Amino acid sequence: MDRHTGQKRAWVALAVSAAAFLIYGFGSGLRANYGVMLESIAERSGVDYASVSFALSVGQLTVGIVQPLFGALALKKSNSFVLAVGAMLIAGGLLGTPFCRSAFSLTILVGIILSGGTGAMAFGIVMAAITPVLGEKKAAVVSGFVSASSGVVGTILAPVMSFLIVRLGLQGMMLALCVPTALIFLISVTMGREEDTRQFGTMKESLSVPGTIRDAMAEPSYRAVFLAFGTCGYYMCIIETHLFSQYKSYGFSDSLVAAAMSVYGIGAMAGCILTGFLDSIFPNRFVLAGTYWSRILIALSLIFLPKSLLQVMATAFLLGCSGNATVPPTSGLITKRFGSRKLGILFGTAFLFHQIGAFFSGWLGGVLLEKTGTYDLIWISSMVLSLLAGLLVVRVKDN
Repeated sequence: MDRHTGQKRAWVALAVSAAAFLIYGFGSGLRANYGVMLESIAERSGVDYASVSFALSVGQLTVGIVQPLFGALALKKSNSFVLAVGAMLIAGGLLGTPFCRSAFSLTILVGIILSGGTGAMAFGIVMAAITPVLGEKKAAVVSGFVSASSGVVGTILAPVMSFLIVRLGLQGMMLALCVPTALIFLISVTMGREEDTRQFGTMKESLSVPGTIRDAMAEPSYRAVFLAFGTCGYYMCIIETHLFSQYKSYGFSDSLVAAAMSVYGIGAMAGCILTGFLDSIFPNRFVLAGTYWSRILIALSLIFLPKSLLQVMATAFLLGCSGNATVPPTSGLITKRFGSRKLGILFGTAFLFHQIGAFFSGWLGGVLLEKTGTYDLIWISSMVLSLLAGLLVVRVKDN
């Protein structure tokens, strides 16, 4: 291979890696900042807070449901095709949401179309699109950066979305977000020219998906991880859907709360790195159980500590640290027990239950706020579930 060819391949590898970073980061980062839009959607549509919460909760459920469906579509078409479809769905949701005037239309536009588009930009689909171009060794290195893109882009999006809503209103903000969405569509189409899914197709199709899931569900260790991950979704959706409004209820400005959400994104990156490091020293089950139990202390601080700027920033960081931090030990437990080849199927199945938990907390958070006037009950319910999740996974066998 001559020098010119080597340089060309290096540039191609860098380009597809950057594309994967942008695509996965934007899809997951947008979904993580639904809370920034919640009050503006309620105000513009004339729909009550609880109904908007329900629509956003349906979105959490949609993300879990569509991932295996889009995975099947990627096998028939291509991963790049699915990513392009996801970009079109996001654009449709962004353009249509400002015109919604009922809970039903919000559920369709935000809960299904917009969220379905972000679900198409799943980690597995993004990595499957670039792995044939990079090769498995380089892709393994790049995957860490792609995973971190969720926190990086989410951190940037929080203040940007808040600023645009203040300056341009909800419709202007969503129209502005169509610009990176259009860029992602063009990138996805371009990636399709490099992608060669055939070399990976046989391996994927040789697995019996129903059989793999059925065998895993027969084992107590997987059932424990599966059920615990549902409580993780419950916890995460409280943060992503209601934390922005909760912090505003303390009397802080939109810009300060947006800054706190950026701190949350930084914490999310730090938490993933920390649990990944701890996994190399301690058994996965102890790391995972400790992460679930740490959420109890953080929730207690939200309820009982004085509502100061320091408290807001500190709890935002700690909430981030304890959020996505469950992913490394959860995937580690599944890999050790069932092998890396089955990780995608079994982690994806657990993620569906994760999103079911997200649906309930997103919805109940709005309902309980309207009934009680505070967010205390939704956090108390999360503490109970976190306690149970830790008790479940601490007994799981590591191998």
